[in-house]
Amino acid sequence: MKNTKADCYGQKFGHDYAGGVCLKCGGEQNPFKKPDSFSRALWSGLENRIRRKVNTRIHSELHELVDKARKDFGETATKGKGSFGFYLRMLKRVPTSTIYQWLADIKDSPKLNTPLSRRKVFWWKYKQWKSDQ
Repeated sequence: MKNTKADCYGQKFGHDYAGGVCLKCGGEQNPFKKPDSFSRALWSGLENRIRRKVNTRIHSELHELVDKARKDFGETATKGKGSFGFYLRMLKRVPTSTIYQWLADIKDSPKLNTPLSRRKVFWWKYKQWKSDQ
C-alpha cells in the first residue's frame, strides 16, 4: 500500500528499499516496469498525473538537497547569490548527512517560522562548519 504522505513519495532519492519495495512510501524499486494489461496501463497513467512532478534536471542527492533547501528558504534567484549554482558551489564539499542534519534542525525549531530566519540559520551553520574545517 502506498503512503502518499511519506517524504520520499514521488522523489528520486531518500527511499529505504527492502525486497524491491520502499518501507516508507511503498513504491517499487523499478518504477519503469511494463504494465500487465490495459487497465494497469490506464491506472499507471492516472497515477503519474496525480503524483507530484519531479524535476528532471536534478541528477544527484546533493541537487535534491539544494532544491529542497532553496524552496524552503524562498529563494528564486537565477544568477548570483541565492541561485541553484550558488548553493551547489558552497555545499559541494559538505557531507550530505550534515546538510540533512542542518535542515532537520531548522525544520524542528519552532522559532524559525519565516523563510528568511531559516535561511540565516542555515548559512550560520555552514559558516560554523567551515570554520571547524
